[in-house]
Amino acid sequence: MAWRDGSLSAESRRALTKLRSLGVAASDPVIGLAPLVRARDAAFDPLSEAIDARQVVEFDYRKPGEDAATRRRVSPLALVNHEGRWHLVAAEAGSTARKTFLLRRIVGAVRKTSAAAIEPASDEGSAAIAELAAIQARAAAVVLVVPGSDAALRLRNRPSTVERADGSLEVRFTDLAVLADELLAFGPEVTAVEPPALVEALISRLETLAAAHG
Repeated sequence: MAWRDGSLSAESRRALTKLRSLGVAASDPVIGLAPLVRARDAAFDPLSEAIDARQVVEFDYRKPGEDAATRRRVSPLALVNHEGRWHLVAAEAGSTARKTFLLRRIVGAVRKTSAAAIEPASDEGSAAIAELAAIQARAAAVVLVVPGSDAALRLRNRPSTVERADGSLEVRFTDLAVLADELLAFGPEVTAVEPPALVEALISRLETLAAAHG
């Protein structure tokens, strides 16, 4: 999911080395079989390069509900894809504690510094995916969808969605703000029921749209 046209070549080389160490015949042409998927987040490529070079980076990051972005200085450790969204696993300067940043919330350019980043753990990516999956397992929203609508099709077919006896859908999520943005795009095809924070987030977004467009 992560490379094409030479991107992440260092990761490709490491994968080939591991295959050979296990006695599996592998050659460079295997790299050409990488999935043809391009990363859409502008921060992906510079972060990937910084991970390979073990460089500390700086970027502006805006959390939901904040008017301004905050400058972050981190050791980038891994890029992981969960539910179709890219996340950066990193340790902030002066700490080894891991934090996960959603790439879509990085504002502007990623700046590489001359400082050396800390070494990533061997299971950095898999540990982050497991943590995100655990968050998703604990967080559920209840929504109503218009039968036969695009919202009904897409939300019902999510792997973690459960259809309840009353026809409503129980949708798992890792980030409430991201889910609110997704539901907003469906317009009148979906109504949020629970949790209250999701209902409030959707109302706030609808009010902002109404104000912007009269």
